[in-house]
Amino acid sequence: MKRRQKRVLQMAFLFMVALIFLPNVGLWSMYREKSLMKSHEPGEQVIHIYTWTDGLRRRDWHDNESIRKDSQRVGKGEHGKPYPLAEDECDDSVYKENGFNIYVSNNIALDRSLPDIRHPK
Repeated sequence: MKRRQKRVLQMAFLFMVALIFLPNVGLWSMYREKSLMKSHEPGEQVIHIYTWTDGLRRRDWHDNESIRKDSQRVGKGEHGKPYPLAEDECDDSVYKENGFNIYVSNNIALDRSLPDIRHPK
C-alpha cells in the first residue's frame, strides 16, 4: 500500500512540475525569437501600433555587383543557353569516348553565367 501511495505522490508531483514548467519554456522560446517593437511612420500622428518583428538583423549575402555583371554577359553557353552546333561539328565518336562533347567544352567559358534556379525567397 505504501508503494502505491508513494507512486501516486510522485506522479502528482511530476504532473505539477510539468504543468508549471512546460508552458513557461514554450513562452520563453517564443519571446526569445521575437521582440515587441513600436512602429509608426515619421511625420504622422503617433498611433501606438505594436507589431511582432524578428529581433535579429538579417545579412544580405547577395553579391549584387557580380549578379549585375553576370546578367550583362553575352556569348555561347551564357545564361544556360544551348551551344549551337553545325552539322559538320557533330561528332558522336568523341562523345562516346569521353562522355561529353569535347569540342563544345573547349569553346564555352569555364566561368560562364548560369541562371539562378532557386526559389525567389
